[in-house]
Amino acid sequence: MVAVAAAVFFVVRGGSEPVEKSREFGGVTDLERVEIVPAEVIDGPELIVLERRDDGRWWLTRPVQAKLNWEHAEYFEAVFGSSLKTDDIESDGERAESYDLSPDLAVRVALFGAGDDRPAREFMVGREFEVMQTGARRTFVQEVGEDTIYRAQAAFGDLVRLTVDELRDRAIVSVGDEGIEEVRFRHRDGHEVHIEGVGGQWRLVDGPSTAFGLDAQKATRIAATVGRLKATRFVDMTPEEAGLDEPETVVNITTGLAEIEIEIGHKRGEGDEEDRYFLRRDGADDVAEIGESTAKLMMSRLPDLRDRALISGDSSSITEITLAGDDALHLVYDGVDWSMAHPQEGELNARKAQRLAEFVAGLRVERWVTDRQPDEVGLDDDEAPTIRIAWEGEEKFITLGDTVERTRGARYGGYSEEDDVFVLSRSAVERLMGSAESVMGE
Repeated sequence: MVAVAAAVFFVVRGGSEPVEKSREFGGVTDLERVEIVPAEVIDGPELIVLERRDDGRWWLTRPVQAKLNWEHAEYFEAVFGSSLKTDDIESDGERAESYDLSPDLAVRVALFGAGDDRPAREFMVGREFEVMQTGARRTFVQEVGEDTIYRAQAAFGDLVRLTVDELRDRAIVSVGDEGIEEVRFRHRDGHEVHIEGVGGQWRLVDGPSTAFGLDAQKATRIAATVGRLKATRFVDMTPEEAGLDEPETVVNITTGLAEIEIEIGHKRGEGDEEDRYFLRRDGADDVAEIGESTAKLMMSRLPDLRDRALISGDSSSITEITLAGDDALHLVYDGVDWSMAHPQEGELNARKAQRLAEFVAGLRVERWVTDRQPDEVGLDDDEAPTIRIAWEGEEKFITLGDTVERTRGARYGGYSEEDDVFVLSRSAVERLMGSAESVMGE
């Protein structure tokens, strides 16, 4: 009986021995190369290779040569440059598919240290998930050739499944707006415009464009966009397919360190498709796609860059204003006070009259128009609403033409001192056609 009891004791004690439920995968402290074999079910490259160069920057070297996004580079180093600890294990190999560790779903990762010809660490990576109780993220992993499934105490299942386009650095130019000295736009139809920064100020240079003022805000936006130019994505297209063999616009950028050439291609959408814009830098084979707003800045023409100030001056130089409203509001300034010549009924609010004068003196157009003639937009109509301004003893006129297509009240305009047609916003039109009530009352 004593012998049986002893045997039972040792069997029970042996069966209650704690099972090793964790493991630590040694890190590669001098990590220099990462090889990723994507899951078989993914349509893409068979191998993705990341390498750290002598300057410390990480690059994609397969299937393309491109800088690795710096945030992803830091994450790779943080996760795989130190030990990977695990917690719970699941030894049931039949459940591998539910953990994305079946042969067709798993991602194979090999880590190489400095100078290594063979991987220092190699394992299969499954699904990344969140522990509901704690919110911590974990990743299922396996040693190559083993059935045991571990839960790594780190989130990298999504990281190793990023596409090449997601991994690569999307920066095309990264010198900052302060690094941009000149920008020249050359369009396929021969139109050119050139801006340069001098003493912290931007100006138009070369040719007839120097006769116009420059929209300083627009020039600043261009410098900021060009100096930090990024692709929305890289596309699997040849330069010819993206229209870059005959680009719409070529942008030459002068920085303090280099001359950069950016070619812009425009692919017009058919039916419900949206227009798409592509670029490449310095004649490279890689084709990047950019958003429409960025593309429009990169394809700027002189009308886009012209100063939008129509009447630029001091409101005290205005002696008369006659609006185009039904009441034909007529204001007169005697050098001290404003008075209302028409209509004669009602009490003028001096502050409102002064604000109207300041608005007229600082009137800005929405944009300049070069593809329309005055007679095409109703500006030669004798009945067109006209605003009269007496400025330093001279009469000047603003004429309001047709409503601009697909807008809610913007109108074409003409100015007696300008040859070009422009567009005025709805709010500006309403102000210029205001009645006497707009300058009366409290």
